Amino acid sequence: MASKNADGTSNAATKGSNSGSSSGSGSSGKGGSSGSTNANTTDPNAPVTPLPRWNFTDPNQKMIGVNIGNWLVLERWLDEDWFTQTAGDNAYDEWDFSQSLGNKALSTLQDHWNTWVTEAEIDTLVAAGINTFRLNVGHWAFIPAASGEPYLAMSGQKEQLDKMLGWLYDRKVYAIIDLHGMPGSQNGDQSSGHRGNIGWFTQDNVGRSYDTVNAVVAWLSNHKYKSVVHSVGIINEPQSHNDDDRLQMLRSYYEGTYQILSKAGLTTFFHHAFVNNQKPLDYWRDFATGKDPNLLVYEDHPYPGYFPLNKDASSIVNTICDLAQQSVGYPVPVSYMEWSAVNGVEQDGFTQSYYNTQLSAFAWSAGSTFWTFKAKHSSNPREAIASYLMDEYSLVTLIANGIVAKTANKDQSLSTIKALPNQQCGNIPVASWSNPSKTGAGYSGRRRDISEEAVPQQHLVRRMRSKRSMSA
Repeated sequence: MASKNADGTSNAATKGSNSGSSSGSGSSGKGGSSGSTNANTTDPNAPVTPLPRWNFTDPNQKMIGVNIGNWLVLERWLDEDWFTQTAGDNAYDEWDFSQSLGNKALSTLQDHWNTWVTEAEIDTLVAAGINTFRLNVGHWAFIPAASGEPYLAMSGQKEQLDKMLGWLYDRKVYAIIDLHGMPGSQNGDQSSGHRGNIGWFTQDNVGRSYDTVNAVVAWLSNHKYKSVVHSVGIINEPQSHNDDDRLQMLRSYYEGTYQILSKAGLTTFFHHAFVNNQKPLDYWRDFATGKDPNLLVYEDHPYPGYFPLNKDASSIVNTICDLAQQSVGYPVPVSYMEWSAVNGVEQDGFTQSYYNTQLSAFAWSAGSTFWTFKAKHSSNPREAIASYLMDEYSLVTLIANGIVAKTANKDQSLSTIKALPNQQCGNIPVASWSNPSKTGAGYSGRRRDISEEAVPQQHLVRRMRSKRSMSA
């Protein structure tokens, strides 16, 4: 393994690229036509006008987003019938899938990539007000596979992302590149590419993760649609188990990747790693303090209606509102990058109210992205769940069923959110952050100022641990 410099760059000219290239990325979600212009199809080499830079410290600009799950990282539970019919009952993740199919894997994956998400579905989502797409990818999209890894590395995934960024540019909406599967598996879940042991916490795999981040920066640096991508999620749901050594390794990685991405003009999204010996926001406060609030965003994945299925409407709503309250005054913006409408409440209209309340509460800070854009029923569910619950994970289904409005103004995100019926956490506070370079060394670390609009004071409850599938 090549040694690493202090900022995570490699001393060997191998997998990663130099981190210092500037992407000029980022974007502002205001302005622009909501319809498809197909500008990218007229001349693939023609320059395009960059989208305005996204401004996380603009109180009127909120992410109303969705994940594109099970596209470039397979997750069996989201389309279980196809997955098992293709790769067999004993395959659970992309590692197994690639091993099972052997020399047929590439053509099968290419067919999946070309059909799982369509341009028509992007239109449906944008029409419903979506302004941010979280694109979940594995490290193998950007760096070679290591010895023993069956992933089909660098085999067309970036070309798929090129296509997607063109679609999003045409619609004047934005993307986050989320590193969902990292070397060795950061959480042992199928969403990481390899279910089982957690192997990320080694110097070699952390080094390959730096290579991945550098490769993302290099790919975006001269990309035609680089302005579409405002952020990078540097590792999805790392599982620390509160181990001090793991947390120190993760914190060092967070520091290094923040420096790399900041130099490239990209915002870093970091997950709290399921620390539960204290409130996760409190644990990461010192890390967040002093950093640029337009270049660092804290990430949570709450599911207050599930794990286990929650039938208590009041409990669910209290948890949502507590999450909103906890985001107030944090040194950097707080985001909720995976959440769903799944719940056990047997009450007419609750699912719509639940969706609206979450979307509003999560806009108290940076905003959110729903998990996920599409989930399919299974005729023989082992990893999937009951069909009615799969529908509550599927945004296109919620739109089709009238739970989520079919039309909304993606360019006026705060107004769109404020207009939702059945919100239950009170008015969205007006928030602002100060750039740390203007605050001085003596600043207390509370860089956010909140107006005195109604901010309900409620009893704090322990946040829900995030999961998605029923797999171990």
